Amino acid sequence: MSHINPPVPSEDELKHIKPEDGPGIRLACSCEVKGDLKVFVPERSRAGKQVVRKAAKEISIALDPAVKKYVLTFTPPTLHDMTTGDYERVIKALEETYGLKGVTFDYTTLKSVQDALREGQWTATFTVWMDKEIIKVEPGHVDVCYGLAVDIGTTTCVGYLCDLSTGRVINTESMMNPQVPYGEDVMSRITYAMSNEAGLQTMQDTIIAGLNEIIEKVVVEIKKDGPHPGYAIDDLTIVFNTAMHHIFLGFNPSYIGRSPFIPALQRSINIKARDLGVAINPAAYLYVLPIEAGFVGADNVGVLIAQEQYFQDDMVLVIDIGTNGELLLGNKDQVCSTSCATGPAFEGAQIKFGMRAAPGAIEK
Repeated sequence: MSHINPPVPSEDELKHIKPEDGPGIRLACSCEVKGDLKVFVPERSRAGKQVVRKAAKEISIALDPAVKKYVLTFTPPTLHDMTTGDYERVIKALEETYGLKGVTFDYTTLKSVQDALREGQWTATFTVWMDKEIIKVEPGHVDVCYGLAVDIGTTTCVGYLCDLSTGRVINTESMMNPQVPYGEDVMSRITYAMSNEAGLQTMQDTIIAGLNEIIEKVVVEIKKDGPHPGYAIDDLTIVFNTAMHHIFLGFNPSYIGRSPFIPALQRSINIKARDLGVAINPAAYLYVLPIEAGFVGADNVGVLIAQEQYFQDDMVLVIDIGTNGELLLGNKDQVCSTSCATGPAFEGAQIKFGMRAAPGAIEK
């Protein structure tokens, strides 16, 4: 550390350095930089220590979840019906008992059906996505079905764990977007992806790891059976602005960073959790809401669905204040939307004075 003065930490400085931080760690406030150097910020000093508060507001909706659980009880097979496989028994029973036609098995789920039926003494619970595909088999009778709603913003991320049978929000977990070290705003993230060979992959891996951290924390209060804590979650809906959308899905974001700002994908999409490495039921789907245009993303579509401006007689203005701000103005006749960079004013991007809501900030 020839470019730092003093070159070695003092005794007072060593009191504040933890062994798990690794070798070569110094306190920034105790060092004077004398030349070029590379700086590594340990995890406990990064943006994850910021204060994030995003409570969920419950609204009245008609419950019709994409994922539902169906309980079936079978007569144990004998030599007289040995020509019928477990797969065929299940498909036939779903049609006869619940009227579900054309249901198929997720391949990885199919591999668990034999053990589940026999472990449950021929009673099992089948989790079915969109009444079309079986994505989980559990022995016995299981009532509760969990889903997760996720909002990935440029600066903050939040997940809401929901009971899909009641619509109730059970728990909320939030964190700072772990991509912040690669850029404070959407344009700097796009620049990072363009200027670094592995930049896009690095940011995608980082945000998925952050989402998995939210999942692990949000399920702490529920009963968990399975190979990992998030296995209890059978459905996930996710929104973000256009830049975060592209980075999360691994799409090249450079084309939305320059005119005419054309996205790789505008429509909604369903993706298997295992395809992205998201730590929920691997056979479950992530539902990604559609984006509108430019930097008006899926989060804006989510706001529009929740507020239902398109049913209102009065002219309504909805403002989503974030690093990437979005506005919706309209009523049942027409709704217009736009986006703007509000990060400098509201979330600390490139500010000269003050700081984000973090430990040490004056809040009252």
